[in-house]
Amino acid sequence: MRTLPSFDKNLKPHVTYLDATRDPQLSPVIEKAAEAWNTAWESGYQLLQSYAEIGTTDGLPHILIETGWTESGVLGETRICYPRRDSCPLTVIRLSALAPSWPSSVLQSVVAHELGHALGLDHTPDATCSRPSLMPAELNLDCMRVTPTTDEATAVASLYQIG
Repeated sequence: MRTLPSFDKNLKPHVTYLDATRDPQLSPVIEKAAEAWNTAWESGYQLLQSYAEIGTTDGLPHILIETGWTESGVLGETRICYPRRDSCPLTVIRLSALAPSWPSSVLQSVVAHELGHALGLDHTPDATCSRPSLMPAELNLDCMRVTPTTDEATAVASLYQIG
């Protein structure tokens, strides 16, 4: 289980992300992946917010998205790098340096998957094409998802106490 940001119980939580890729092909897809999570709840609650857009003075973003070389050539990886104030970690999502060459649907699936990890989810062990998941251990191009399942959205909502 990941250490989650601590929140004032009187305020609605939010998780900020910073797109550090500065890539005109990747940035719109990263926004779509964040929006896929934000539209997963019937309440329309906007849990993920762009650090650059909200102009926060709240220190570092919770999630940093960058490109670079990934371990074992995986498409994307999520790592908690160091503790922040209030025990809130900075999570780094690194997309393969080859990411700009991927089809946008594959990229959106990978980014949304890695955001799921950053929000606290593990892999779905029983994901199959007949029971697709955004969080499978391995990407299957024949049945990949670009949005979270109801169960995945419910799990994140319960972690952050949102509805």
